[in-house]
Amino acid sequence: MKRLVIVLLLAALVAPVFADDALLIPGRVIRFRTIPSYTFASQEFNENGDRKDLSEESNIDSFNIWTLSFALEVGLTDQVTVAAQWTPGWQFASTVNAKDGLAPLLTTGTENAQLTGLNDLFLGTKILILGPDGFVPNDMFRFAVSLGGVIPLSIYDADEARTDILASNEYQRGIVGPDAFALGARLHFDYIVTPIFFVNLYSETLFYLPRDIKTTAPDTATTSEDEYAYGYQQIFELDPQVRIPVGEGITMSGSLAAAFRFTPDIEFNGTEIADSASQLLTLNPEVGALFTVLPVPLEAKLQYTLPLYGENANATNTIALQINTYLRY
Repeated sequence: MKRLVIVLLLAALVAPVFADDALLIPGRVIRFRTIPSYTFASQEFNENGDRKDLSEESNIDSFNIWTLSFALEVGLTDQVTVAAQWTPGWQFASTVNAKDGLAPLLTTGTENAQLTGLNDLFLGTKILILGPDGFVPNDMFRFAVSLGGVIPLSIYDADEARTDILASNEYQRGIVGPDAFALGARLHFDYIVTPIFFVNLYSETLFYLPRDIKTTAPDTATTSEDEYAYGYQQIFELDPQVRIPVGEGITMSGSLAAAFRFTPDIEFNGTEIADSASQLLTLNPEVGALFTVLPVPLEAKLQYTLPLYGENANATNTIALQINTYLRY
């Protein structure tokens, strides 16, 4: 059962880490983000934190996922921004490679598996409390609070998946992400060292509501509806960032974020699943450039996510390109 739950949460680890600093977009400005990304893995961290090949404890040798994510942020004032963030968003293509030498489908349940689907949507507002443009002016520190919630968007038909499995067709492996409603808060703190360099500390806490989910077991092609209670998710980040003007209307940027994600043991039909808690530590180098000389200001950022340590987590690597456009209203 633990393996099933972990596979259901594959998508929770495809999201790259984005700068979660205390900066807000100016008032009466709209920022639209488009983020294609590619995630791949052939290893995982077991419950003891040991790095193992996926094939050692499952029928999967490796997998990859293509994802397209979006975010829309609207600056109401210099101190308040509202946002809809679908990051990760739509997992539109994937490949699951079965372990060599295994029997065909129905015995392994992996050869035609797809890790595609829709991730959850975050809606929230970000308020700049302290900072040069904050409600409380300060030139050395920035502090912002984000409040919001998660709306599940996963569309998964367990009965259809069962039919596809029996017919040896491609089928969706399971839900994408937790697929549960959640409420939470984000804290953003920046220490402004110089005009071009600051250090960001970030935390996010989400509390998930229990959710009844109908799933398919690929090894038996049976379906069942069960209650999953994920509890909460906690994220911490330390992210030094530099932004250097290199010409009129051109600013280069770079950062090296260390991110740590943690989830507690999952409850399945009211019973806690032992050793199902997960954690993952990643390093996330990023480079970017902002062009304000264009008729529509454009920003491009390239990031790589490197897994360093984890428990009950896939050692996923992610390459992401973030394209931001800015409009005034």
